Amino acid sequence: MYQKELLPARSSYHKRAKITCFSLRSSSFSRFFRYITLISLSFLLFATYYLKQQTILQISNDTLHTSFEDINFKDTGVLKGHTYIELLHLNSTWNSTSYHDVPVTIVIIHDNKDNHIGKQLNAIASQSIKPESILIITTSENVNRILQVKKSAKNLEIHVINNNNDIKPFTYLQIIQQKAQTKYVLLLNSGAILGEQYLQNMLHISHTEEYNNSILGTMGINFNGVPNRVQDLSLTCYEDHLVSSENNVARISKDVDMLTNIWFLKRKWLPIMFKEARRDILDLPLEFLISFSLRYHVNIPSILIPTLDQHSWGDTRSKSIHCKKIRREFVNDDAWLRYIERGYPLITKEPFRRKENSILFLLEGSDQERYFRPLYCQLSLVDNNLVKIITTGENFGLSGSRLKRIIKKKGSSCGRIEVYDLDLEIQNDFNVKSQIYQNVLRMTEYLKPELLIYAKVTTKNLLMKGISSAIEGFNGDISIINLPLEEIAHIIGLMIDLPFEALKKWNEPIIQLQIITQNRPDSLSRLVNSLNSSYYFGDENIPLTVNIDRGADPVTLEYCSTFSWNHGKKTVRHRVVQGGLLPAVVESYYPYNYHDYAVLLEDDIEVSPFFYLWIKYNLLKYRYGPDKNHSQRLYGISLYGQRQMELNMLGRKPYDPESKFNGTNFPIRSPYLSQIPCSWGAIYFPEVWREFHDYLAERLDDETKYHLQSIIVPESRSYKWKKSWKKYFIELVYLRGYVMLYPNFKNFTSFSTNHAEIGTHIQFRKNKPAYSTIFGVPLMMENTIYKELPDNHLADFNQLPVTDLWGNLTSFHELIDRGITLHNKVSLCPPHFSREIDQLNFSPKDILCVDEERKRKAIRDYKAFEKSQENVPSMPKTTKV
Repeated sequence: MYQKELLPARSSYHKRAKITCFSLRSSSFSRFFRYITLISLSFLLFATYYLKQQTILQISNDTLHTSFEDINFKDTGVLKGHTYIELLHLNSTWNSTSYHDVPVTIVIIHDNKDNHIGKQLNAIASQSIKPESILIITTSENVNRILQVKKSAKNLEIHVINNNNDIKPFTYLQIIQQKAQTKYVLLLNSGAILGEQYLQNMLHISHTEEYNNSILGTMGINFNGVPNRVQDLSLTCYEDHLVSSENNVARISKDVDMLTNIWFLKRKWLPIMFKEARRDILDLPLEFLISFSLRYHVNIPSILIPTLDQHSWGDTRSKSIHCKKIRREFVNDDAWLRYIERGYPLITKEPFRRKENSILFLLEGSDQERYFRPLYCQLSLVDNNLVKIITTGENFGLSGSRLKRIIKKKGSSCGRIEVYDLDLEIQNDFNVKSQIYQNVLRMTEYLKPELLIYAKVTTKNLLMKGISSAIEGFNGDISIINLPLEEIAHIIGLMIDLPFEALKKWNEPIIQLQIITQNRPDSLSRLVNSLNSSYYFGDENIPLTVNIDRGADPVTLEYCSTFSWNHGKKTVRHRVVQGGLLPAVVESYYPYNYHDYAVLLEDDIEVSPFFYLWIKYNLLKYRYGPDKNHSQRLYGISLYGQRQMELNMLGRKPYDPESKFNGTNFPIRSPYLSQIPCSWGAIYFPEVWREFHDYLAERLDDETKYHLQSIIVPESRSYKWKKSWKKYFIELVYLRGYVMLYPNFKNFTSFSTNHAEIGTHIQFRKNKPAYSTIFGVPLMMENTIYKELPDNHLADFNQLPVTDLWGNLTSFHELIDRGITLHNKVSLCPPHFSREIDQLNFSPKDILCVDEERKRKAIRDYKAFEKSQENVPSMPKTTKV
């Protein structure tokens, strides 16, 4: 297409050059002068041809980009719009042949001092497609002159509204809403004269998928930062054609802060401009009012459309009516600055930023700001985070301008932070709740944060109720973190360390607490008190279940029904048949989905106030961030730092992970992965626990009925345990290469301890050390998690040490190979995974694979045995006299 356009240009050049040469040869000038003139004209003609060719080629090259998003957007984050040619080649649903008069009302705001009304009407009459009607709003005293001009515009329906008073921009929009009846409105400032294709172009572009929900115009403004004074206002103005060297002309469509002089928009958007209830909206300049209202309330952008020639311009005069006039109006009217200072968005910053992690804080008053300051400052320093803060206004204790001063005073301890002020007015209770509800919804709709953080308060005032109501109306695109003020300090290290992907999943995991008890009410009370004294960081959906065995005493039963739990639902379950510890533990938890986790706690356990922080930190880090791709064999998180190894064939041995890591590449205080399941306070993961249920049911049946498999973990004395669920869990762990994450703080400081009181597995030992001195560990009562972790944060999963059932350093490859070796000895089926294709399906069927004929025979034999027992008479009971 474009190469064909080059041919006439080249032909025209040769033709002009030929005529020039002939004229010079036949002239009476001296030969030397004729040569000099010929060379000069040839150079001029060639230069003209070359520049035209380059312009056409540039337009041709520009059309290679057919998307509003540049081909490098993913890498650079810089949006590129469309050229004029591209815009006219976009798919559009507009069809001018469907209309005699297109559904557009052209509105002219006529200034008494402007003499171009006749030219404006003539330009409208010359449009390639005709509008349905024209509305002239004028303050001119000479209405007769306007009416005379109206008569000269043939075949146009023109209405004139006269108001001798000085009409404010807000009033203009009210008049337009009342009088315009068409689907679209093309609003012209005084003196703006249209090129003949202007209306046609706007209708075409507005009916494209890319621009259907935008205000369109060909002149616009960007603010260069927010000035402290009106006099410091700096603007970048875009004309629709080159008027002087000081002008900026947009070659591609772009999102701007405001459009000027000409606005093409849908009539149904007009009522949105009256949503702002503040009185000072009456004083806003028209340019600001239109763009601000639509951007703020419904996120409709103002798009600057490029032009090509006089036919597509919106101002066909030779003198600019743009930047100087706009700047003068703004300097003389500072109502707009009051809005800007409150943070109301007028948005476009150039160049566009790379996509960032959008985090929004909502603060009421200076007290909340002081608590949140370390958190929002630290988050603003994290790479690729964009922190924004909304304040409720000076009337409620904190204005946006005051917060900006605080942030500026903090200097380098805070990064880039955007501040917005709702500037709420104190009226009546209903009004306050309504204001906060509507404004929070509007602001979040515009700012589109991915994460919202705000304060959790025990006594909710009307302001907080309004905030809560607004947040309930959010869709799932915004993650909500509701933090108690006094607990914020403990969560900062976690929040700045977690990948943003994980942080957004804050509310996804449901962590239930499962207590197993029978007849130790004092121990149970100690555990419940420690749970009630812990930090939960605003989480309110933490179910607590007490599982009571048949042999419970009355005191335990009474206590279980009366103690309080304020962080979620409390459930009490009582068995009617004595089960023992194995079913009590295993049956306490069965996950309903893959975000349902359980902390298993026997009643002689006590927890640290920070046990939930440890769980939340590790769970989000390794299960919901990028590490989830590497941690499929992680089955749980221990609260207890082990100090004894129980699985050695010769008996229990003391254990200290520091001695194992000393002299290696691992920090001596690194948390580590171990195959050993912890029963003294740990959280278990849903997919492995479900697999364990299926595995255990089959194993118990086989051991008591069929005796088809013998699964013994090599070099482990766990096979001797008769009543422990851990015996079977260790089998599964060994066969699969599963691991649990353990803490490793100084002096074995942990998030749970075992008081080792008399029970199923612990008996009284006369003249021997108490078990509590062997198994007990110090609880973390002060938060030293971040201080003690290597480099003050959790390492990536593949950087953690891996240990086996005996505490020896190893690797996942070694654990998997060991499991496969045992698997091939006990099962007829190969494992469903391999080192080459290491993808688990969390089903034990491949382990429990035996000869089908043998299995059928064993089932027949066992049923026959059961039937034979039915015919054996029971022995009569004897009474001793």
